Amino acid sequence: MTKTAFKSIAALNPEVAADKGHEFEILAAGEPTGMFLTVVGKESSLYKQAMRARINAARKDEAAAVSKGASVVAFRPVEKDISDAIEILADCTIAWRGVVIEEAEGEAEFNRENVVRLYGYDFVREQADAEVMKLGNFTPD
Repeated sequence: MTKTAFKSIAALNPEVAADKGHEFEILAAGEPTGMFLTVVGKESSLYKQAMRARINAARKDEAAAVSKGASVVAFRPVEKDISDAIEILADCTIAWRGVVIEEAEGEAEFNRENVVRLYGYDFVREQADAEVMKLGNFTPD
């Protein structure tokens, strides 16, 4: 077995590579679409900031409820979890090319509103989420 010599733990840190982003092609039924998204990874500063913001907001809501005398945490519908996931992915999406959301509209402009619309499609959101989470997409050079 050959041993690989690493320069340092810092050199292995995926955060810098995760901040640069990773482009992938959206697939539909396993087929290429010619539409590409660029996302940052879960080790990126953008992802960490987005996650912390959502967690802090939820904790703040819980603390406010407890301070008002609530003995149990309020019910959180799954739709809120999906909405939060879409918002986090929108924060992590830094570019796209060739994306057509509605055929009649033609190629969509890259902006937050359109990114949120795009992630309303489960099959796209699931692919983007998988790419953000895949550490191998953001391995340092």
